[in-house]
Amino acid sequence: MIDFMQSGHGSDFTDPPAPFRRTSSGVVELRRGGGKIALFGAPFFLAGAFMLSGAAGIIPAYTESGERATPVILGPMGFVFFAIGGVMVFGRQWLILDLGRGSVLRQIGLLLPLRTSERPFSEFNAVVMAYYPGGSESVESYPVKLRGFDGKDVKIIDPLRFDESLRMAEYLAKTLHLPLLDSTTGPETTVNPDHVGESLRDRLSRAPETAPAERPVAMRSEVVESAAETRIAIPAGGLKGIGDIRVLLPLAVFLFAMLIAIPTLGKSANPRTLFVILLLIFGVPTIFASVNSMITGKRRKTAVNASRSGLVINRLEGRKTKTTVIPINELLDVDFSTSDSAIASARHSGYRAGEQILRNEPAIAALRKLVPNPGIVVKSRSALITFGEGLSTDELQYLVWLLRKALTG
Repeated sequence: MIDFMQSGHGSDFTDPPAPFRRTSSGVVELRRGGGKIALFGAPFFLAGAFMLSGAAGIIPAYTESGERATPVILGPMGFVFFAIGGVMVFGRQWLILDLGRGSVLRQIGLLLPLRTSERPFSEFNAVVMAYYPGGSESVESYPVKLRGFDGKDVKIIDPLRFDESLRMAEYLAKTLHLPLLDSTTGPETTVNPDHVGESLRDRLSRAPETAPAERPVAMRSEVVESAAETRIAIPAGGLKGIGDIRVLLPLAVFLFAMLIAIPTLGKSANPRTLFVILLLIFGVPTIFASVNSMITGKRRKTAVNASRSGLVINRLEGRKTKTTVIPINELLDVDFSTSDSAIASARHSGYRAGEQILRNEPAIAALRKLVPNPGIVVKSRSALITFGEGLSTDELQYLVWLLRKALTG
């Protein structure tokens, strides 16, 4: 077995990112339990203790009618409340990375470890950053895992933000000297442990020069190139024609409703007055909303300026324009994601939600037609930014080539 401490790969282990903490030389620990969940479980624990004391006769307990509560009722209820509250108050989980022993340990217990499982680092071949979109009962997250040779991965941590997941994944890849696999936005990309943390410019400087991408015939984006920078104006996302539907559908619904209401209006005492009232109450707001949607849709473009100093992204959010500046040294990657890559990523995400749908080829074919391409993905140390949703695959590929060329000069 490799001695990580003597091989020099454990130097970064002395300063782990939160929420890990170093407990001794070459050992870091992630502890879960206590805190807010203990405060939430304390009332259950105390209620259970009170009911069990009443069942045992230590504390007199009575029902609403004044009769003494029977142990048959208080006993089982008290045990359930006591057990649930006790686990929430005293339950703890530990995940320990021991560089000296070369293993990862999982422990569970009540204040003190009661059960321990251990796996050596030699059973793992990569550190994986994944993406879980969440659902009705869970939230979006970016889990970090150690991928096992036997297919049995170990989840290290489950951050809710991309930047937190990135810090932990880079730390583990450098410390354990394992490749970093990033599958957060599509097909997995592999980063050698010696190159973890490098910027996009550093990575592309070693890569062979790629052939120029062909400009698509039907370009929806506007591109202006100069010696200093490249400017790209990308239209609002969504399927082609979705903006027209968003404008015309409310008008069509209003006109259809008015046609249905005409026979009723004709039987009224004053049909013209009633028609004007309905037009003012429902027609004017509908027309205003449709016109506003049309104007906003034309304005809702993403403007991207790329140069050797980095990226400047301007996006319209509501009525305000949000500007995001990403320096070149913080830029990790500029790539694009398609509906096919998103489906492939979901298939290998390791989560069971929607697994039956992803196995159904007719359903996948329908998804490809209905779901637009996710667009261009910009990864930085502080954020994960996506724009250009709904553009064709050829256009996305061409825009990414332009951005990378402008960034590397």
